[in-house]
Amino acid sequence: MTRNTWSGKLATNPRREGLRVLEGLYESLLTKRLQNQIDEATRSGLTPATELVDPAEQPNVFARHIRDAAVQALAAESNPDRRRDMVNALLDQLGAPDDQLASSPG
Repeated sequence: MTRNTWSGKLATNPRREGLRVLEGLYESLLTKRLQNQIDEATRSGLTPATELVDPAEQPNVFARHIRDAAVQALAAESNPDRRRDMVNALLDQLGAPDDQLASSPG
């Protein structure tokens, strides 16, 4: 997780592309999207500061990040069978095959 402190003028909101916010403190994981926005803001004169996620907090922080991405992906998929397949694929990757969703009866 990065704690981004912007000093300088206006900065692009790291959570929503295109929105502009005043300098301040933002806590979010350093994703590829955010890194690109930080690079752009740095070129415009802003100075970001980051810090590492405490190892004790990583499981919860990373799980929230995965949850947010999963909600977006599942909301974008309208087919219930495909949604189930997406959930099961993720659970398989996480080594939790017993938690996979069963096929609908009938």
